[in-house]
Amino acid sequence: MLLTVVFNVLQVGATSIDIVQTTHTGGRKTILGFGATSILYSPVDAYFRNKPGIPPAATFNYSPIISLMGDTVTFDASSSFDPDNSEATGRGISNYLWDFGDGFQTIGGPVQQHIFTAPPNIPILGNFSVTLVVTDSDNNLPMRQIIVVRVSPPPVHDVAVSLTLSKITAIPGDTLTVQVALIDRGNQAENVDFNVTYDYKGSIIISRETGLGPGPPLFGWVRLFNYTLATGGLPDGTYDVTARAVLVDRTTGAVIPDLYPENNEASVELTLFALDRTAPLWPGGTKLSPSNVGPNSVPGHTAKPFQGDQDLVQGQRCGDTRTQPSKKSGGQQGPSAQQGRTPTAIGHRRPKRPRHPVNALPRRLQGRHACPTPIPARQRRSTS
Repeated sequence: MLLTVVFNVLQVGATSIDIVQTTHTGGRKTILGFGATSILYSPVDAYFRNKPGIPPAATFNYSPIISLMGDTVTFDASSSFDPDNSEATGRGISNYLWDFGDGFQTIGGPVQQHIFTAPPNIPILGNFSVTLVVTDSDNNLPMRQIIVVRVSPPPVHDVAVSLTLSKITAIPGDTLTVQVALIDRGNQAENVDFNVTYDYKGSIIISRETGLGPGPPLFGWVRLFNYTLATGGLPDGTYDVTARAVLVDRTTGAVIPDLYPENNEASVELTLFALDRTAPLWPGGTKLSPSNVGPNSVPGHTAKPFQGDQDLVQGQRCGDTRTQPSKKSGGQQGPSAQQGRTPTAIGHRRPKRPRHPVNALPRRLQGRHACPTPIPARQRRSTS
């Protein structure tokens, strides 16, 4: 960009002209943000003097060099001097004017301490152009220096863990996939150790990872890990599969506290229960499995409340529509034979009912749809 500045000289002296980036309201703009897209402010300046004499040399340094938000930064301009009057008090410098680039200015001594803030005194981060203007004591000539100070966010150590299983209900002997996601949510290049375990007679390690360094990128990365969990030999029961991460200092090996320790661990509950793989089968040849055991899961069968003798006599329960022939009904069978006939005579043995497939399950797996154990209907003596 080509820029021409025209000005009028009104009196004798010296001054500097700075071209700085401003906001739309005309205020000085502080550029925020860090990383590959950060823009450091660099002033364009000019120095004009129409007064005889040698101007002073303005110079300062600051510490800490790596300043964090909320830090107190010390600025030291005691090395500034007037070349033609350096033996004088203050090395020939009469005053120091400081502009810290965050809206705060002061006239004081060569050493200043400052916290970069925004109203009302809230610590902020960004790139700040700090300006020092010194004036010599013999000629009253000014000179200035500008240094851009970068204030970084405070360190955040935060690694999160998530865990998923290929299925959470399985039969012993199934092989499952365990996926662990490790997520760096902080702003530091972390070194991470983590392990994946399940609880059975203590803690059984599925895998252990150590010394996991940063991405790229240095922070904000996500890593995925897949492991295999073989369930053969495990008895029926419930197991917690857990992943835990720890931040470790690369040099000392000491554990680094995580800002949010509650997300350093993730756990999923796995349920195992065994079924007979050879029998029984649902009608149509479908084997029993964890996915088809449940209320109303028998094809063509809907659970309903037990109706007592009527269900047992008429066979309206469990798909058995046969009834016992009545001596009074002339040997008719079926539900229609129930009309106008007397109950089965005492002593008549009822055929043994076939066991319903649901009743073949272990008692702990029988749902509410399971057929009750057949109870002989009340038998009454015929009055004829």
